Amino acid sequence: MKLSFNSWVYAAFPAWLPLRSLEDTIDTLAEIGFDGIEIGAAAPHGFPDHLDAARRRDLVAHLERRGLEVSALCPALGGGPGYNPVSPDAPEREAGLRYMQACIELASDLSCERVIFLGGYRRFGQTQGDAWRLAVESLSACGEHAARHGVKLVVEPTSADSNLLDHAGDCARLIDDAAVDAGIMLDTYHIFHRQDEVRDALRSAGDRLAYVHVADLNRDAPGTHRHFGSMVRELRELGYDGWLSAEVGFNRREPDPDGLARASFAHLREIVDAPVEVG
Repeated sequence: MKLSFNSWVYAAFPAWLPLRSLEDTIDTLAEIGFDGIEIGAAAPHGFPDHLDAARRRDLVAHLERRGLEVSALCPALGGGPGYNPVSPDAPEREAGLRYMQACIELASDLSCERVIFLGGYRRFGQTQGDAWRLAVESLSACGEHAARHGVKLVVEPTSADSNLLDHAGDCARLIDDAAVDAGIMLDTYHIFHRQDEVRDALRSAGDRLAYVHVADLNRDAPGTHRHFGSMVRELRELGYDGWLSAEVGFNRREPDPDGLARASFAHLREIVDAPVEVG
């Protein structure tokens, strides 16, 4: 398994501090030892409209110099533009689709194989059926665009932040209803929010599991409160050999992002490198 770190805690979503440059973030993560960076698709790091062709080429060259891959592009829904794919308001949905399509194109330009797809938020007074129908339409449209650009979508249930996709089963049903080639991703933070058992949640995704976010309680570094060794053993039993991406610290003003990154790497490296039990 390869280790990555999400850039939110170095960027401006949803807090403005500490706000490091993307190049500085890449340098720091490379020095720590990560294999990849997960880029948040918001200013100043990865908002597609702010990155012209020359900037994208420069980023690719910098990543290559530091030996880092882009493990995924993580969209920023909510906030000013909204970008809710199941909004009852057509202009918001259409803007969100354009944003997701731009994220897919950016991922392709950065040689990134996957973009995270978020199901959105059912608004007050909106029926579950209507929200689900719009989510299917959004995933279908995004899936077609991703296929044209050689990018795969990974659908994430975000139970702590939204109210449409709660668990891997919801993601599987959405993928089937949209008839797209997409995987499922899981985030331990949301699993803890539901008070689900991590190993059972992973099993429920099965061979569709394509990406994993790792965070401890309160989005602290993994290993702060809980040991994640059982999670890695379960992933091995499932045959998962993809990315473990730490998405930590961005739910607050964080004065020590480097400390979070180093603590995350130390725990993940320890459990990934631990001898495999036989018998």
